[in-house]
Amino acid sequence: MYPAKIVYLVSFVASFLPATFFGQTGSHPPAVCTPSALDVSALPPAQAAESPNFHLFVLELQNVGTSACTLPGPQIDLLPKSDTNNNPYFADDPDSSGRHPEYLERQLSPGDWVHLLVGWVSRDAPEIQCDQYSGLRLALPGEPSVEVRNLWIRSCFHVNVSAYRPGKYTPSSGPPTRWWACDCADASINPTFPSLATSSRMLDDYPLLQLHAPAKRAMLGDSLQLRLKFPRQADDSCAFRLLRKRESTGVTIISVQQCAETKALQTPATPQSLEAGVLRLTLQNMDLLPTHFGPLQYDVVARISDSTFARAHFDLLAHDPTPPSQAAILSSLPECSGSQLKLANLPPIVADRLRTLRVYQATNISTAPCSLAGVPTLRFLDEKGANQPFVPRPCPNCANDLFAPRPNGRIDLQAGEPAHFLVAATAIDTKEDPWMYCPRSEMLELRFESDSTVHPLPFAAQDCATTDVSAWRLGTFDGDPLNLRWARVHDAETSSADPTPPDCNKPELLAMGQPHMTSLWQQLQIGLSIASRNFVAGQEVPLHIWLDNTSNETVSVMSCSGLDYFKAYGFDLYDGYGHRVLRKREIKQKEQCKTNPHLTDIWVCSMNVLIPIPAHSCVTGSGYLYTAMLSELYDLPPGEYTVHPHEYQQIAEDLCKAGQEAKPFQRNSADITFSINQP
Repeated sequence: MYPAKIVYLVSFVASFLPATFFGQTGSHPPAVCTPSALDVSALPPAQAAESPNFHLFVLELQNVGTSACTLPGPQIDLLPKSDTNNNPYFADDPDSSGRHPEYLERQLSPGDWVHLLVGWVSRDAPEIQCDQYSGLRLALPGEPSVEVRNLWIRSCFHVNVSAYRPGKYTPSSGPPTRWWACDCADASINPTFPSLATSSRMLDDYPLLQLHAPAKRAMLGDSLQLRLKFPRQADDSCAFRLLRKRESTGVTIISVQQCAETKALQTPATPQSLEAGVLRLTLQNMDLLPTHFGPLQYDVVARISDSTFARAHFDLLAHDPTPPSQAAILSSLPECSGSQLKLANLPPIVADRLRTLRVYQATNISTAPCSLAGVPTLRFLDEKGANQPFVPRPCPNCANDLFAPRPNGRIDLQAGEPAHFLVAATAIDTKEDPWMYCPRSEMLELRFESDSTVHPLPFAAQDCATTDVSAWRLGTFDGDPLNLRWARVHDAETSSADPTPPDCNKPELLAMGQPHMTSLWQQLQIGLSIASRNFVAGQEVPLHIWLDNTSNETVSVMSCSGLDYFKAYGFDLYDGYGHRVLRKREIKQKEQCKTNPHLTDIWVCSMNVLIPIPAHSCVTGSGYLYTAMLSELYDLPPGEYTVHPHEYQQIAEDLCKAGQEAKPFQRNSADITFSINQP
C-alpha cells in the first residue's frame, strides 16, 4: 500500500478576494534601495585653502541596480562610538515644509548619483574640548554598511553632515558658511576647498597607476596580496590616498592613508621624477580581505601631481573553498572505499612554466557497486612529502582557464567502471615580481574517509597562484577539459522545448522564461519556466507555473487542490546523474522511518480559491500563486538539476520501503534543466 495523502481544504470564492491576490497591483513607489544596488565611493579628504583647520570629506553613491529605488536619509555614526551622544550634526537647512534634511528620501533611477558632505573644524582654544574619531560608518538600507577608516576626525565643535544631494560633488555643492561658525573660528572666513578632487575629473587608466593581483580570484579565508604600481615621487612617495574594498553584498570599507601635506612641486613632472614604484598591499594586515563570496572590487585613488588625481581598479571573484555537499536522493549506494579503486595518472594535459593540468582516473576493481561524489579530498605535498601550508586552497569544481566544471553529483560506479577528476594549478610570474617565491607541489595525496585509504599521485607543479580540483566525472577522460564537445551534446539534450503557445508568446509573460508546456487538465495546459538557467548556491530558484486556456470558454482551476497540489506532486526534481532528489518534507519523513515504518504523507492546504482563466488566454506571474520556490522545497547544493513534470496524477512513493530505488525518468520537451554553481 502506498501512503495516503490527507488534504485539508477551506473554501473561498475568488470574487470576494481583492484583485491584488491575483498579482494585479497598482502603481507603488520604488522599493528601498538594496545595499548591493548602491555603489559608494569617497573623495580624498581636503583642507581649506584659507586654513588647515577646516576639513571636508565627501561620499558619493550611485544606483548600480537595474531598477529605480528609494534611498532614505543618511544615517551616520562616528567611530569609535564611545557614547550615545557622539552622533554628528545634520546641518543642512530644512526644506520648505520644515522637515529636517536627514529625513528626506531620494528617488534614484538606475545610474543616478547622490553625494553627501562631512565637515569639521579642528582648531581649538583652551576652553574648548575637542573630540577625536578614527572614522565613520554610513548605514545602508539593510544590514550592510560603509565604513571609512583612518579619517582622523578631530572636531572642536560639530561634525556636520549634509543630506544627500543630487549628482556627483562639484565645487558649487560646498557646505554652507554656518558650518564653520564656532567660538574658535574667524567668522569672516568662508573656506574653499580647491584641492578637493572631483570624481568626474579623476584620470582612469593612467599608465603609471595600476592595480593588479597574481590571480583574478580569491578564496575566502586565504591571504590576498595586491600590487600597486604608482608614480614614486608624484605625492612625495605617498603611494595612494584612498583604498576601497566593495563586496557583492554592498559592504564597503574605505581606508584613508594619511599623507604629509607638502608644498607644490617646484619643477614640472618628468618621466624620471615619476619613476614607477611597486607596493605590495597585504590585505590581511589591513583587514581588507573578502568576507563574502561573489564579485569583489578594489579601488585606489592617488595624487599624481599637485591638482591631479587618478584611479586604479581591480575586479576579483571571491569563492567559497568549502567542497560542495550532495543532494538528498531516494536511494544511495555505499561510498567507494579506497581499497575498491585502482588509481592511474594520465600524462599531463598542460605543463608549461606557469600552468599545469593533470587527470587522474579511478576504476572500481571490486565486485560490488559503489558511489563517488563531490570533489576529491587532496593534500598537496612538497618534495620531502611534507604538507604545503602556503598553497592556495583548491577551488572546488570552479570555472577556471584550464578546465570547465561538469555537474557535481553522485556517480553510481558499477564493477569495472571508471571515473576521473582533474587538478589544475597556476603560478605567479616571477618575471613580473622577482622577489616572489613560488612553492612547488611534487605529490598529491588522495584520501578516502570511508576506510582512511591514501593514494599517492604525482603532480610536479608550481601552484602558488591558484589550484582547482574538479568534481568526480563518470567514465574515462575524453580529452575535452574545456567541455567544447561535451557542452554541445549536453546542451542539445537539456534545452529542447516545444514552441511557445501563441497566447503565451507575450513579452511581459516571457520575462518569466520560456514555458515548457505539458497537459494537465482538459482544455487547459500547464507549463513551467525558469527565468535563468544558472544560480549561485543560496539564491532563490523560482519555478513559474503557466496556465494556457486554448478553449472558447472560461476554464477554472482551484488554487489549493489545483495549483498547490501541482506544486506538491506535479513534478519531480532529478540530479545530473538521474537520481530523484527528495523534497525537504520527504527527508524529514524518511528520517522517521525507523520509528514509524507506516508513515503517512500528509499534505495540508489551508485555502482553496476558484481561479477563472478566460478563453484563449495565458497567465503566469512571480507571486505565490504561480510560483513554486524550488530553493524552499529542496536543499540545492551545487550541481545540475532537471524539473520533470508528470503527465498524470502521481501517487506518493513509500519512503520507508526497504531497498527502494528511484524510478528512472525519460527526458521530454517539458523538462527544464538548471545549474546551481559553487559560490
